[in-house]
Amino acid sequence: AQSLYFSDGRADLVIYNKKVMLGEQEITISVKMLELLANNEQPTYTTINTLPSDVDSYLVLTDQSPAFTVPYGAYVQVVGSAGANTINVEVGAQIECLNFAGANVVNIAEPFTAFNVSRKGAAVYFESYNGTYIKIPATTAFQTLNFKDNSYKLAVVDSQIMLIKMIIDKNKYDADDVIVISDSVKNSK
Repeated sequence: AQSLYFSDGRADLVIYNKKVMLGEQEITISVKMLELLANNEQPTYTTINTLPSDVDSYLVLTDQSPAFTVPYGAYVQVVGSAGANTINVEVGAQIECLNFAGANVVNIAEPFTAFNVSRKGAAVYFESYNGTYIKIPATTAFQTLNFKDNSYKLAVVDSQIMLIKMIIDKNKYDADDVIVISDSVKNSK
């Protein structure tokens, strides 16, 4: 079973008695998929991309979703919405953020100095020496990353992926507070 988290609770996704169940509700699938399920000798192919084997939970957010906390030891794949979503990341949590198109807020229970930062394409990776792992896409919307010691805005600005350090009491920044994230960057702050 896989656990799916929604704004109003959690449900397990299972195949039981040749039925796909989400919690207590049966999910209707096509006749072809039912035929594949009936013949367990053949693999069942779907359009779902392969996920890392250690993802243990999936969270689907809506524009109205409340803040969600990813606890220590959990590995959660989060699908955001077009609106702003808030995620709290505890020390030792692992999170992959997908479809984070809005001006999201990610509260991280560690200082920025604990993280190595790198990127591949538009995906930015934050990995701490405490085992915290965050993968988040940079977009043209300014996403707020609140670390224990400071806040940063993550965004694509002038075709470059940037982390912009915010002066918390003045909500401004200057050129000395901008980090351009190249293909691989070691944290020097």
